[in-house]
Order: sequence, then C-alpha cells, then structure tokens
Amino acid sequence: MTAALSIWVLLLTVATAGNLLLTLAAIRRIKASPHDHSEDKPVLPVVGNSIGEFETPAGAGAPLTGTQLRQGNRRALFVTAHCPACRRVISAMRAAKSADRLPPELVSFFLVGDDAETQTSEFATELRHLGGVSVVPLEHPALAAFGGVEVFPTVVDLRDGEIVRVGHRLPEGARTDGR
Repeated sequence: MTAALSIWVLLLTVATAGNLLLTLAAIRRIKASPHDHSEDKPVLPVVGNSIGEFETPAGAGAPLTGTQLRQGNRRALFVTAHCPACRRVISAMRAAKSADRLPPELVSFFLVGDDAETQTSEFATELRHLGGVSVVPLEHPALAAFGGVEVFPTVVDLRDGEIVRVGHRLPEGARTDGR
C-alpha cells in the first residue's frame, strides 16, 4: 500500500512540474509576441485633454471647426446610423425635459458614415433638430482631434475646448451650459 501511494505522489509531482513548465512557456511566448495587447481596448477621449484642430465638410450647414468647440461649454456626440445604442442616446435627448436639454447651438453631432447612404442621411435629418450635424468618415481628423474615438456612441462634454466628461450615455439631468 505504501508503494502504491509513493507511485501516486511521484506521478502527481511529475504532472505538476509539467503543468508549471507549460504555463511558464506560454507566458514567455505571450511576452515575446510582437502584438501589443494593451492596444486592443477601444480608444476614448481622455478627460483633461484639450481638443485639437479640425474642420468638417460643409454638408447641409456651415463647416464645424475645433476653434468653434473651444468657445464656452459644449457637447459633442459621436454616433453612427447603424448603432442601436446611439439611437437610445438620441431618444433620451428627445425625451429630456426642455429645462434639462442643451440648446441645439451647444450640441454638435459627428455622424460617422457616408452621407450618400440612405440610413445615414435620414439619421442626419433627425439629428438636425437636436444640434449641428457633421457627417464624417471614420478616418476624419475630427475623431483624432478628440484624442481618438472608436466606440459609438461617445458623448463628450467640453469647457473652453477641454474635455470635462466622456461617456456612452448622457449625464443624468446635467447640462454643460452652467444653468
């Protein structure tokens, strides 16, 4: 009986040592990987950063520039026409009491997509009642000017061009115009 227990202990020791060696080899291989796994997370603007310079195409209205968004308190929303969460944010804006809603002149939408696409142009028309709308491609400098936007919706509140809040939803009952 002692011999059988000794064999089991020996087998478990060998199995444990083998497992440890395989684990260490996997860790070494991951560390040596040329791909930087820290960059896999979606990019959001960083609170405290200032927005860079950009100019959007004129589209249906006047072009929007980074300089315009550096004046006073503003809200920028990055949305796409194909995003259900974006539609929920827009519905929440429409449902907000007028006392809690920012005036349209303080709200800028960056609608990421192609204006020639029917769904994008219809969504742009819906958004024009809530603020200024710029239809831009994903590679447009406006997204980089905010420090990079890769997730939709992204809601950015600004104070004199400095990012003061970033989220995927509207702040509850909060306004950025100080009222």
